[in-house]
Amino acid sequence: MALTKTSTLDKIEIDMTSGAVSIRENNTFLENGEVIANKYHRTSYMPGDDLTPLPNKVARWINHIWANL
Repeated sequence: MALTKTSTLDKIEIDMTSGAVSIRENNTFLENGEVIANKYHRTSYMPGDDLTPLPNKVARWINHIWANL
């Protein structure tokens, strides 16, 4: 019985009025290659917040959006 977990950032939402960015992380749990559970975690960021916990590609994209609001 092999249990594995994968995490992906699967959804990004932007409020173009306030600049708030909401990011959803999907944690998928597999047993022998079959999905047995999904768990979601959402984090929000406001302009000026520290984006270092995010992958560089995502942080650069968000900074570009904030610079052009």
